[in-house]
Amino acid sequence: DGTAFAFGLESDGDSSEELGVVATPARGRAESEVLAEIESAVVAALGLRPARVWLVPSRMLPKTTSGKKRRAAAKQAVQTEGRPWAS
Repeated sequence: DGTAFAFGLESDGDSSEELGVVATPARGRAESEVLAEIESAVVAALGLRPARVWLVPSRMLPKTTSGKKRRAAAKQAVQTEGRPWAS
């Protein structure tokens, strides 16, 4: 699928936020290559490194009935369960 979205995560120990990214890499891509590419793109665009990047299969991402990715649901899963996908 090759899509990604980002959201703010509460930082441990203070009131700041960190950047979390959930991505569904295209088939056949090495995980290390995808992670490096995502980090590089985020640094180039925003000037900061993501605190955490999760790679998950597209079918595991929470979606609306019309097929749109549910960023808030993924963020909640990360914060409460440590994973950005529905079981």
